[in-house]
Amino acid sequence: MNRAPGTYATGIIEFEDNNFVGVLEQYRGGRPSTGNFQGNIEGQSYASYFEGESFRMSDGEKESTFAFERQDKVSALGVSLSKIASSDWTDTQTPSVNTTFSISEDGTVGGGGGGASCTFNGTASVPDPSVNVFKIDYVASNCQASSSTDFTPSEQEGSFQGYGFYKPAGNTSEQLVILVDNDKISRYYVLD
Repeated sequence: MNRAPGTYATGIIEFEDNNFVGVLEQYRGGRPSTGNFQGNIEGQSYASYFEGESFRMSDGEKESTFAFERQDKVSALGVSLSKIASSDWTDTQTPSVNTTFSISEDGTVGGGGGGASCTFNGTASVPDPSVNVFKIDYVASNCQASSSTDFTPSEQEGSFQGYGFYKPAGNTSEQLVILVDNDKISRYYVLD
């Protein structure tokens, strides 16, 4: 889950031996809109990275080549709800949006913001404590119009599902990185 500024993708990738195939949808500025990439990917995986090619769904033509490198300091960690439990995770990367999350040790998620004073209520869970990935689901409600975001209140409301990872303190304070979507928009948060 890393992005070029304002661009990221969601999808499903299946691995078999050292090969993978998948389907992705690219988001630009948080929206899947006309001109965004929807297509298939395929390639090879290695011990610390994987690389491959993407193909447009519309005509099967090659779109691009790519490579993703494993970040061992983050990937090799396990994660637990007690490790990510905090009442004050704040998105300091985009302070004008004023997003906060609280996660309790039982997995209850609360918070709000998102640029439209939304209220968040949901759950977090850890599918496999040996892998640094947690699942997050929440409902955003009571969103208001705001000049700090391009999203409408109706786009920001509803059920969001996604994943996140924990980044320990190093060059920055400890962080949570979360990517969620609600089938209308996708949100990317870096929380300190």
